[in-house]
Amino acid sequence: MEMSVDQNHTLFRHIPPVTNQDVETQAGSPSRNERGMGPLRRLGHEVFRKDCLDRRLSRHHITGIAFSGAVGIGIFQTSGEVISLGGPVGALLAYIFASIVIFSVMRSLAEMVSVRPVTAPLIDFPHTFVDEALGFTVGIMYWLANCMSMVSLTVAAAMFTQYWPSRFTMTTAVFVCLVALYLGNACGVQLYGRMEWAFKWLKMCMLLGLMILMIAIKAGAGPGRVDDNFEISPGYNPTGFLAGDKAAIGGTRGRILMVWTCTTIAMFQFMGGEIVLVTAGEAKHPMRDLPIAARYMYTVPVTSYLLLILLLGLNVNYLDPKIYHQHVAYLAGTRLDGIQTAARSPFVVVIENAGIRALPGFLDACFIFSALTAANSALYVSSRTLFTLALRSSKSWIRSTIGRTNNGHTPLAAITVSFLPGGLAFLAVRARERAFQEPIHILTKLYTGPMLCVFATECLAFLRFLSA
Repeated sequence: MEMSVDQNHTLFRHIPPVTNQDVETQAGSPSRNERGMGPLRRLGHEVFRKDCLDRRLSRHHITGIAFSGAVGIGIFQTSGEVISLGGPVGALLAYIFASIVIFSVMRSLAEMVSVRPVTAPLIDFPHTFVDEALGFTVGIMYWLANCMSMVSLTVAAAMFTQYWPSRFTMTTAVFVCLVALYLGNACGVQLYGRMEWAFKWLKMCMLLGLMILMIAIKAGAGPGRVDDNFEISPGYNPTGFLAGDKAAIGGTRGRILMVWTCTTIAMFQFMGGEIVLVTAGEAKHPMRDLPIAARYMYTVPVTSYLLLILLLGLNVNYLDPKIYHQHVAYLAGTRLDGIQTAARSPFVVVIENAGIRALPGFLDACFIFSALTAANSALYVSSRTLFTLALRSSKSWIRSTIGRTNNGHTPLAAITVSFLPGGLAFLAVRARERAFQEPIHILTKLYTGPMLCVFATECLAFLRFLSA
């Protein structure tokens, strides 16, 4: 159908005329504003002249980034703390309750993103359906939580390097890990997505291999004998299980409190599936890929975690002194008299108890890899969240610095600012062998608390979404 002259005039009247300055800028010549800049400022303007991300991530890249961020070090390290507190049955119940929470949140997010696949949906949903200020608050909390996740995972990776007797100190390990994280995120989103896709398959093979190994050890593989101790611990105490002590809380109330405490610890291990939504700004086909990835990606780590905690509880004694016991203050004559704590993975403990000598060192290397790749995803998420917040800021100097990308559409300024809290990882440098777990324990709380608030906010947004 042909349009009249008046309609054409109305349609195009808001398009500004092309000036000589625009032609010079498009041709690569410096504009008038750029000519008045100094050399350093002109260089910065040339490097950070864009304010948008590059849509280069396919579906397999998106699932790789999310899976790599979801499978970190929690199941390999803090699962020992859960078992030491709650016993095998209590740990399994805690993991079931945590998986139900994550399942509900992810289904809610998938439902909203299938209708509204926009950039930064975790910020957009409460901003649109609840309140603008709430959306900004969610963005700040989500950025802070992932910064703390990056720090805790860096400390965990550095901690596992101390398994081998060498001169590779904690200071060196933390420094090397932080440099690797920054370079991994600064390489560009397409190369980063390809790396995370490869990491996803390596982690899936690692999870599957651990399941087969736990079944084989339970069936009698290895010269050693694994203790069969599948029971619920008889009491609850925030400073440890002290049978017969006045501080212990026994009975049904003690078991409920024990499962509740284990659930809060297990929540850290199940978080990360929402990273799928963070990639919306760099996905090639967000309307097609994000809803499918958000619905089904998290089912793999959740199912794997439930199977692993069940098999681990069948193989490790929850009183084993080699696994981490929270707040060791054991009295003489009690059930835990003489037991000392140690920052070791319960899977390594099971393998050592089974008498298999070759695998513990290899598993420690796998855990270093898992922690570093998850920290890499945490830095990616925090930088993209900060970049989105900067673009929405009312301050022009924030938009012109943090809200800019280089010519490769990589937000280097946001990556650098999000990387700065990584210096907190050096707090664990002077921690001795048995104190490594304490910084990780504190940092995981700083991650889990804000993330639970973010999840609660997204559920509130989902309820408002349904009512609309």
